[in-house]
Amino acid sequence: MTYSEFRQSQRAAADPAPAPMVGLRHHASAVAAPAPTSAPQNASGVIDPAEPILSGEPTLNDADREKLWDIYYTSPNTTELAQRLQSMGSPPGLVQQLLSAKNRQAAEKPALDRVTDAMQQMAAIDPKILGAAEKFPNVLRALVGASHE
Repeated sequence: MTYSEFRQSQRAAADPAPAPMVGLRHHASAVAAPAPTSAPQNASGVIDPAEPILSGEPTLNDADREKLWDIYYTSPNTTELAQRLQSMGSPPGLVQQLLSAKNRQAAEKPALDRVTDAMQQMAAIDPKILGAAEKFPNVLRALVGASHE
């Protein structure tokens, strides 16, 4: 997906189709505005951390935004991203913002990784303790909940 395609899908998600007419009235639920989100999303609900940074930079034109967006998503890590952005002559403030976004994105563990980690930790538990925990799931839930506070 390119930056232009992302922007088009974002606009399509923001401008829903007109509400269907029923008799002479609209359904109230059909005309309700979608809830605002804190970060831009495309039509599939994917959050794009680079888009608000790029769209907020007044010195860039759309072609530059598209190039920078492609660089952001094709760079496997922040080191390569920094090198590619500097070779393009990007403004230092923009480079810092994109690097920070890439670091935050890399720090977030995918849900599958969190589930896998939890399963590996459960496999390492003594079978007697695991049996007791399975026997009293409400106690286990309370203990796990307390450990996250």
